[in-house]
Amino acid sequence: MYLQVSARIFKAVLSAAKQHTICAFICVVFATAAAPVAAQQQSAADRRELAANEDPLLEKIEQKNSGALHSSVDAYGVLYLRYRRGNNELSAVEDNGSRAGVDAYYEYQKQHWLFARYELGFNVFDELNVARYEQAEQARFLNGDSLFTRLAYVGIQTEALTFAFGKNWSSYYQVASFTDRFDSLGGEAHGVYNAGSDGGSAGTGRADNALQSRLSWQRIAGLKSLNVNVQLQNNRPVSGLESERYGLGSGLSLIAELANRLSLGLAYNKAALQPGGEARAAGITGDTEVLLVGAQWYNSHWFVGATYSHSDNLNTDETGRYFNGRGSELYMQYQCLPNTWLLAGFNKIRPDSKADVASYQLDYSVLGLRYSFSDFDRMIYVESRLDDSFSSDGQQIGNQYIIGLRWRL
Repeated sequence: MYLQVSARIFKAVLSAAKQHTICAFICVVFATAAAPVAAQQQSAADRRELAANEDPLLEKIEQKNSGALHSSVDAYGVLYLRYRRGNNELSAVEDNGSRAGVDAYYEYQKQHWLFARYELGFNVFDELNVARYEQAEQARFLNGDSLFTRLAYVGIQTEALTFAFGKNWSSYYQVASFTDRFDSLGGEAHGVYNAGSDGGSAGTGRADNALQSRLSWQRIAGLKSLNVNVQLQNNRPVSGLESERYGLGSGLSLIAELANRLSLGLAYNKAALQPGGEARAAGITGDTEVLLVGAQWYNSHWFVGATYSHSDNLNTDETGRYFNGRGSELYMQYQCLPNTWLLAGFNKIRPDSKADVASYQLDYSVLGLRYSFSDFDRMIYVESRLDDSFSSDGQQIGNQYIIGLRWRL
């Protein structure tokens, strides 16, 4: 009874925040960056948040900026496991992003590096189908594949510029990552993993065959840093549609870091498409486009991120039908005790009024607790998804409760 009452109170508070997303966004930008912290604490916070970001290339760029990048070859592996239970009493033991890979950097002349990375994902529990629980809008891109390529790219890096080609985290994700930080949930409101995929074809998640440049200026125009990320793709299949292919795909993101670890971001992604019969039947009316704005701030005890997007022909309902819509996400974490973090936030996407997806809406809050043994490399956690979502046939999606493990080998 106590847990049910607490969950209802928490949902009421976040529901109010979701009804005023723009106000919450402005508050994140202007209210959370006020308190200064010691330089040593900020340095530890920098390392923590870089390690928490899904994009490993971002961490390498920051190592280069701080003079800590050297020639090396490193192998790594991380287990992401969880037990998930829904209101309908079905449950599952699952992989949740387990991976292994190798990363190589070679400094061929001062401040110039050649690099390559290959990362393999594995879903052993999903392949074994261990008491698998499937929710309407969840994880369609796994398809039972026990092994798959998560990242595969090569590139060159200089003091200010990075070029990369291959399967890599997108320019769009550099801003979307402000709120894609829950341990097991989230990252659903902005089409990062659109149409049940990893965002590879649309170029919003782990972009396929993408040519990317990342330009970073330090201490420019009163900013701590300014980062410009550009991406190009071509002739990628449309997720979920066998006969349709995108034309030229392009992405651009800008991230300005101000004082006290406050960052503001803007991202735009487009994949050209002349819809054929299959695409039109799936609700696609033209090019796939999305505009995203975000802000994040952190210190030694806090992290707060807020993002808001408007998209066309990017997101889908649980049947695979595309629609235009507006998405918002909020992520917050607070270190309440040594090695112990409280997490809270929400994901919400509403189709536009003219969208032909009946009653579909994605709308859920997250409450979690994380215990860390080594920053965010080794930890255990619990998360609850408190759901107000509806499938396209008007069925309410039930709550979920998750216990998980993340362990770097």
